[in-house]
Amino acid sequence: MTSMTLPLPELPDSNWFELEILYLLSGSERYGNELLGILNDHLGEGSISSGKLYSDLKKMEKRGWISRTKRKREKGEGLLTRGVDRIYFEITDSGRSELSRAERYMTSWQFNSLLERSSERIRATLERILTYLREDSTVGIAVDTSKEGFSWAMELLPRSKGLNMVMLTMSFDTTGSGIPSMGMLSKEIPHFPARVDDIPLKNGYLDSAVSAIPLARVQDLERYISELVRVTKKGGRIAIIDISTEGSYLLENVIGRTLGWSDGGWRSIGIDDISGILSSRLQKVEIKRFGEHYLIWGRKRKPGNG
Repeated sequence: MTSMTLPLPELPDSNWFELEILYLLSGSERYGNELLGILNDHLGEGSISSGKLYSDLKKMEKRGWISRTKRKREKGEGLLTRGVDRIYFEITDSGRSELSRAERYMTSWQFNSLLERSSERIRATLERILTYLREDSTVGIAVDTSKEGFSWAMELLPRSKGLNMVMLTMSFDTTGSGIPSMGMLSKEIPHFPARVDDIPLKNGYLDSAVSAIPLARVQDLERYISELVRVTKKGGRIAIIDISTEGSYLLENVIGRTLGWSDGGWRSIGIDDISGILSSRLQKVEIKRFGEHYLIWGRKRKPGNG
């Protein structure tokens, strides 16, 4: 996962009615009147006519999503006229792929919708955290260089007037070869290309720092947080926003299963781990959950405060 939002996969070619048929066939083959009965039970009696159903089944068969087979009725199989063939429909590999495309799209959309709803709450909390700052204070926000990650970070920017915002466009490549692209950045906000292990700002340059990158991609988390602390003035607040799978059915089960992410492809850093690292460097560390996201912040220690 390259950012805290999910790029929406390609839209499926099927419509909702076709997807429901594919779903009903994904477990086992079914004959036409059986499908008709199930669909009308779900959508309301008389909602789907046999003409409508068989017309759509024919189109889906033509697209290669389903196939049909004819079988003679077996002894004891209902009150069918002797010798009449029963037509069964089953999903094909192509149909399963189409169903999977739809599931991936809706899962990504569901997650991004949750993210959108939580963004406003996170931004409002950030504004409260930064109310101690005077006008002309400089706030640095570390952003992911993906389009989705950058757009989300822009939504989180405090809207308090008088604050000077600085973008730290973070590369996760610590070899020095990864240079973030500047093409998508706002021309109104100053930005600095940076690496997670090397932020090119002098000590105490920022009055406050905010991190909005996926921490699971940071190889040396303690080094990254140390850099955020270094470039922040003593007494300044440092806030970190990230995703947590802890206690999230959506992230632990739905997204992980649907998108096929392995432990290496999808993971998050434990909130307790982040809290431990921050507590050794900051004072008054606080944590707030926003569904699948959390915000953790604290104040850089001043001389004589331990």
